[in-house]
Amino acid sequence: MQVSVRVFVCVAAMTASSACLYPPKRQVDDTGTAPDAADAPDAADAADAADAADATSADPAEAAETADAPDPPADADPGTGTPDPLADQPADPIADPAADALDAADPPAPGEVSEPGGGHLVFVRESDRHILRVKAEKGAEPADLTALLAAGPLPGVGDTAAGLSPDGQWLVIETEAPGEPECAQWACMARVGLAPTAAELVRTANPPFFIHFEGRAAIASGGRRVVFRWDEGPHERDLWTADRADGEPGAWTIAAKPVTDGSTFAHHDSPTLDSAGAKAVFECGEDPYSDDAGLCEAAVDGSGFRVLLVPKDVGPTCTSLRHPDLAPDGSLLFRAQCDVDRVWRVADLGAPSAVAVGAVVSIFDPCVLPDGRIAVVWDHGSRDIKVLDPKGASLFDVVVAGQVDWWGLACGE
Repeated sequence: MQVSVRVFVCVAAMTASSACLYPPKRQVDDTGTAPDAADAPDAADAADAADAADATSADPAEAAETADAPDPPADADPGTGTPDPLADQPADPIADPAADALDAADPPAPGEVSEPGGGHLVFVRESDRHILRVKAEKGAEPADLTALLAAGPLPGVGDTAAGLSPDGQWLVIETEAPGEPECAQWACMARVGLAPTAAELVRTANPPFFIHFEGRAAIASGGRRVVFRWDEGPHERDLWTADRADGEPGAWTIAAKPVTDGSTFAHHDSPTLDSAGAKAVFECGEDPYSDDAGLCEAAVDGSGFRVLLVPKDVGPTCTSLRHPDLAPDGSLLFRAQCDVDRVWRVADLGAPSAVAVGAVVSIFDPCVLPDGRIAVVWDHGSRDIKVLDPKGASLFDVVVAGQVDWWGLACGE
């Protein structure tokens, strides 16, 4: 049985009559009504926020995105023979970016760059916990998404790492939403369109409560599916799926059972989704800090669980397989500590066998750009971002004043 989810919506690009609707606080037996709607920013403020977004973005295509463009269709199938909630959806009523901007290039072959350049990185700056976005090019300047969102649709963005969709158009984040006491006390999950034009708090309706996720979350291209860690379920830490459904704007559903339902481990974290949004790869272990933590896979409906790799499969001195990321070509990258921290690749998940990527060490949190390049957090006394070619050779660094947080780097179009 599925649980219905409602959200509130703030759209900065709408008129002065727009409002942010805040649902009731979380209480299992709460049947109260939502507080009065809060006024949205006026049209001049919305234009200023949009101009600020354009001025700080190095990608001209983003300036052409509009708040009324539809989501692209998705045909993912979790592998159970039942219709996938992502398939054949109508146009998203919440300010989706233009469909043309979501057209991805053909994926590169393993270890090759299809068309050098392009793509974006999202990360957390440690000094002030702001979420930044930067074009994956040498010399590009980061844009402060936390500041842009605060000036427009979503004040109060929390300090969690942001999950970025492969199409580069959507974030899943935490937010201390103004006007909602529960989110001020404990940051709530939100979906954000990266014009930026729209934001939604994800909230269940029966019983009514906001979702407070832990760790990092993943969001599918099109922005209609999120996978997140929620400390509810048959294990100590499980991963769950929420889908944006048909019906009223902002309607979501949470899966009846977790992605990790069939797991033999107690703890799960750091999900990454395949290109169809149908399967997830994630960390799995007996405790959050276990040296024996490996990587597992399951369909988003909770079926098909299997262990992909444990540390001894990578090497006799290896521990803690962390930060998985599925590449556009279907291969898997992750970080393993094998005397030193470095990136490893599994080319074929059907027959997992890990190969070290390059010779750069003291690197963490790898993610794969659309053209096959690899971005990592590089610890060299300070922490910056290093961009590597698909074979692991260093291309350039993104030096960040205030340094990059240890984890939370994400790649997308």
